[in-house]
Amino acid sequence: MGKERHGTEWHTSPFRETVAIVAAGVTSELAVLGLFAAVRATFPSWTPDVGALIRHGGGTYAISHYRSLTALGLILLGASTGLAYLVTVPACGASLRGYQ
Repeated sequence: MGKERHGTEWHTSPFRETVAIVAAGVTSELAVLGLFAAVRATFPSWTPDVGALIRHGGGTYAISHYRSLTALGLILLGASTGLAYLVTVPACGASLRGYQ
C-alpha cells in the first residue's frame, strides 16, 4: 500500500523562516522610521533633536533628555512590533499586502 496523505504538506527550511523573520523586522522598522522622519519634518518640536544628539556624541544631550529619548524608543519599538504583528493576522495581513 502507498503512504496515506492527509492534505498537502509544506515544510519550510529553518533558513527560509529566519530570512522571513528578519525581512519582516527590517521592513516594519523602516516603515516606522519613515513615519518618524515624516513627523520630524512636519512637527520638529514633537520629537527629540537628533542633530544635537549626534553633535554631542549622545553624552550631554542624552543625559538631559533621557525621558524623551526613552519615550521615543519605546514608541518606535511598539509601533514596529505592532506593525509586524498586524501583518501576521490573516485579515489585516492580506489587506496590507494588497491581496485577499
